[in-house]
Amino acid sequence: SAYASVLAGHCRGTGSGALGASALAALHEWRVRSSDLPSASALLVHLGNRAALPPGGPAGCVSASLSCLAQTAHASSAAGDYASARDYSRRSAWLASRHGLVAERGRALLRLANVELDAADSHRSSLPEVERALPALLECISLAESHGIGPLRSAAMVALARVHLGMGRAGRARSVLVGDLDGVLGQCHARDQGEALLVLAKCHLAARADGGCGGETPSSSLASALRDLDRSLLAFEAADDVRRTAEVHYLRARALHLLPGREG
Repeated sequence: SAYASVLAGHCRGTGSGALGASALAALHEWRVRSSDLPSASALLVHLGNRAALPPGGPAGCVSASLSCLAQTAHASSAAGDYASARDYSRRSAWLASRHGLVAERGRALLRLANVELDAADSHRSSLPEVERALPALLECISLAESHGIGPLRSAAMVALARVHLGMGRAGRARSVLVGDLDGVLGQCHARDQGEALLVLAKCHLAARADGGCGGETPSSSLASALRDLDRSLLAFEAADDVRRTAEVHYLRARALHLLPGREG
């Protein structure tokens, strides 16, 4: 994609500087999202080398290490190795805290919360396992609010809505998202936007199954779900997120089957 080409150009053109390291991490994350795992593995080796021998000497060591830990956690979670993803996320949060890097700690805590949610989703886990995301997530939200980090707070609220939905509180999840949707769509990465719209669509589908809620009828809930699934699909395609794109296509097919005249 054009996105990957731009990142690759930054990596080549500024390979010894901070921008090169940042672009390398972003390119790795894109490779994982697009399910190009062989290329992602090769990039992770480069990130590991940067952490061992960072540009700029000791001054760049913490930044390079945090980048390597974050991307290793991301790759581990995508591979279904949630235990390793938890470990790398916790190590990243600890390292950021030790060096007073509030935003980095907040991002590591959000990553840990999302690992817990992904693990629960993959195992169709019980309520206590969904709740494991809460300690890290609530600390992340507190850090973001106290330090005025708007994009981090907005992304964390999407994860909080996932928690509520996993606990069977679709109405509460919807309220959380509606209250922060403008911030998510205006400040966050395309993947976070897609996640917010996907969770919102799932809330509408849950409302439809319950006979409608919040003034919506079952048919209007279904129409809202299809609308948000379409918007979610555009966001995930923009982020080249293969796994989430497939999930949206599956849910959209199920939702279309529920349209009048198609059930049965």
